[in-house]
Amino acid sequence: MERHPRLTRPIHPLLRPDGSIQLGLDPGSALVATGVSAAECRWVTTLDGSRSEEQVLADAAQHGLTPERAGELVRAFAAQGVLDTEGVLEPLERRVVVVGAGSVPGHLVDVLREAGIGEVVRCVEDADPTSTDLAVITSTVPVPAGAGEPWRRARVPHLPVWCGPDHASVGPLVVPGEGPCLQCLELTRVHLDPAWPWIRAQISRPRVGPVVPVETHACVRSLVVGIAASVALDVLAHGPSASGWSLDACAPGPSFERRHWERHPGCPRCASVTSSAVGSQVQQSQWA
Repeated sequence: MERHPRLTRPIHPLLRPDGSIQLGLDPGSALVATGVSAAECRWVTTLDGSRSEEQVLADAAQHGLTPERAGELVRAFAAQGVLDTEGVLEPLERRVVVVGAGSVPGHLVDVLREAGIGEVVRCVEDADPTSTDLAVITSTVPVPAGAGEPWRRARVPHLPVWCGPDHASVGPLVVPGEGPCLQCLELTRVHLDPAWPWIRAQISRPRVGPVVPVETHACVRSLVVGIAASVALDVLAHGPSASGWSLDACAPGPSFERRHWERHPGCPRCASVTSSAVGSQVQQSQWA
């Protein structure tokens, strides 16, 4: 594949008193470049993926750089994560299905499309998993295991998202054959709260009747959509990883809490690989 260098994030070169150049303000990603001029940094900011690396190096002369120096800068900034040398023009050629009714899945679809995902499909209930790269399943209660079965059988990664009036939970990402599945989560809830089956029976939607729209407070909706979209984009860009982590967001505040889930030894779908300590998967008060 032809390489198209592009910035991994927008940057603006900032001059420091010692003559070095600072790129970015984010504590997690900002860096200070020494031995690089402001003009060279400005040249780096022009790399948007629209040109091949060969074209980029040839055009560097217009900015006063030799092809050799331009190549050094591309390699150096790529090593620091500022440049992606595999960048291409096309939007992410991926297919994402968002399952659910209401404003939460609707807003999520809009954000994913705005982010450049090639195809984002919304369905209220049943969807065809064929050629799908990721499914996001939204619900007003912890996503039941059955909702993930079509995706698990088709080996499509799926992300459970559920919302209450002032709370939302995203994850963990289910990667068929790796990490916990939705049935593992359900069995863990039963392990931590033996009364959970009674609760589940009361909150489960009847098989007939309208689908309950997934709604929540406007602030929570923005939080959960942002988190879910961020996870989805990472999965599509770097591949699915069964980390077992979920993230809860609550408002007002906001407050956030991560929870870790593992495969349950009693899960018939994941019996080949299980955890030896189910009780340590999630703290007793954190079963949701």
